[in-house]
Amino acid sequence: MEGENDLNTYFPDVEAMPINTLFDIEGIGPNEECPDRVRQLMQDIDFIVGRDVTSGNELFLYGRELLEKIKDGENSAVDVCVLVISLDQSDESNDLERICALVQIAKGKCDYKSRDQ
Repeated sequence: MEGENDLNTYFPDVEAMPINTLFDIEGIGPNEECPDRVRQLMQDIDFIVGRDVTSGNELFLYGRELLEKIKDGENSAVDVCVLVISLDQSDESNDLERICALVQIAKGKCDYKSRDQ
């Protein structure tokens, strides 16, 4: 998973939240026990990163525009909220698809790009 999405533990000090914390028991819809908390969490986040549970590699899921502004000196990285989500990127898992769909719904877009894009 190398490329522009692969951050190779760019946020190593940020503890990852298990992906299933965000979803219901079936793993499809939002967590019914605290949907407002999940919705608020997603709204407050500036960067969303997925961290593979096996390799530890990180994939950029949301915040590319802000990252570019920080790189260009237009914005400060101070007080930036980062959410790191642990997910399984094995061929048997649909974690990446699920989190991309949730990010798309919650933030209006998902910045993840596959190697093919």
